[in-house]
Amino acid sequence: PPQYLTLALLTYLIIPGRNVIGRLYVPVLVAATRNLTATDAGKGFVQAAAAAVTLTIVADATENLGDGFVMTIACSNAGGSIVASPAGGVTLTNLGDGTAGAKTITGVGIATLWRLGANSWGIHGSTALA
Repeated sequence: PPQYLTLALLTYLIIPGRNVIGRLYVPVLVAATRNLTATDAGKGFVQAAAAAVTLTIVADATENLGDGFVMTIACSNAGGSIVASPAGGVTLTNLGDGTAGAKTITGVGIATLWRLGANSWGIHGSTALA
């Protein structure tokens, strides 16, 4: 009989060693400034408009996004931008050069956000990251 590729098997093949079903990495168009939430984990955010959008990384006291939180943010419009902005008490460090503070993807670029620990985040991405 034919073998069917199930979601559980596909997840196992893509994420070896994990015994849980992973997340689907589905792009979400971002049209407005907002806070990150736990439901954003594993998603890819795309700013496709010629406008500026801010994604605020909230403090653990506001909403603990949890260890292992990872997401990708991208700007696909040369006239647009995405700002990854840490809330008060949150540290966001560019893992490429060690600078801390809000980071902006301008033009066409992409970056990944990682929660490194309590109120500590890292970002790494394209050369359009300032």
